[in-house]
Amino acid sequence: MTDGELAEELHAISVDLDEILANERDAAIDLDRRFAEDYGAIEELLQSVQEAKAAGGWRNTRFNVFDVLGRTRRERAHSSFLAWLLDPAEAHGLRDAFLRQFMAEAIGTEPHSTMDVTVSAELQCGGMRFDIHVKGDCWCLVVETKIDDPPGDDQCGKYQEYCRKLTDRGEQAYVTPARRPTNSTPWISCGEVRRILERLTPDPSAVMLTADFCEHIVSDLEV
Repeated sequence: MTDGELAEELHAISVDLDEILANERDAAIDLDRRFAEDYGAIEELLQSVQEAKAAGGWRNTRFNVFDVLGRTRRERAHSSFLAWLLDPAEAHGLRDAFLRQFMAEAIGTEPHSTMDVTVSAELQCGGMRFDIHVKGDCWCLVVETKIDDPPGDDQCGKYQEYCRKLTDRGEQAYVTPARRPTNSTPWISCGEVRRILERLTPDPSAVMLTADFCEHIVSDLEV
């Protein structure tokens, strides 16, 4: 290969890489925007509930924000919320405590480092779509969220193959569904997610949101 051909090849690779990075940035920006809109709507709804209670106009004994927003059994809504909890940098105030306890319960080990963690919901990668993809320093966690249907062996198998390739490159990689699969893949139940949350102390601004999520699990996902 001549120097000119090599330069052209490197330029083409650089252009492809720039395009990939631009797409990832756009996807991350869009996800942040949509979550901010949902979170803002949730905060307004919770504030309205508190005002109604203070004014004596609230008579319902059970409030379920997922039900109000029409997301009671929508996997994507639960994936977005769980991704928010798993991100140490988010405003829930839990830092990395939920992430560490979630991984300890789901796969039996905590991450060696939670610095520079990137959490993505609905991540497209190599023909697969991960409900939640958590990337740390030389480690990765893939979470498959399930509400009604259990994850199939083939689906988990593809995720395990993805993690195996990362492991072959020297990274620690794990996959876990949030409902018991039919094979031996490690998993974590919605009930255990709730118990982890109940052991932790979130930021005061997130207390009602996390408490309502726990109530939603008890009422709708543990029955």
